[in-house]
Amino acid sequence: FNHQDFTKDGVVYTFTEPIHITDIFPKDGETVGGVHVTIVGSGFDGNFSNMRYYDDVPFRNNASCWFGSYEVPATVYNRTCMLCTAPAQAVGSYNVEVSLYQNNITTDRNVSFYYYPTPIVYKVFPTYVSTKGNMHVTIFGANFRPRQTDFWCSVGSHERVEVVFINDTTALCRIP
Repeated sequence: FNHQDFTKDGVVYTFTEPIHITDIFPKDGETVGGVHVTIVGSGFDGNFSNMRYYDDVPFRNNASCWFGSYEVPATVYNRTCMLCTAPAQAVGSYNVEVSLYQNNITTDRNVSFYYYPTPIVYKVFPTYVSTKGNMHVTIFGANFRPRQTDFWCSVGSHERVEVVFINDTTALCRIP
């Protein structure tokens, strides 16, 4: 390091940039897990000598993500981007951390992933609508989220119709 400290046994020290997470996308998902989370930050490259490729996509088998206390494998794309699949967790917010080696874990603790309960549909009213359309169907259930983007109605040949959330237990679908 200072050209005065050395060893004759050939041990090599490699400095790697500290790992930092700046953001994740998406920031939430259902408690059942399975959401692919893109993690953006710096220092993800580490040592590319142990980089392997699978279907032309680079991955490092010693990279992982932590959602709270649960560890999952990570796919490292480059020094600023990696992908993880969120594991199943209880409702709540969990710190997200990454590791390139077993003992090299981020300690930023400024990024979290929120787990929300799976929406449930209990009843739809009316159960029959006119083929002329231009009607509303009311959906009753639980765990609806007004900003939810992956919630839609599918009626007949209309695969995705607009949903208007009334509250966390009621939504309206307009049938065109």
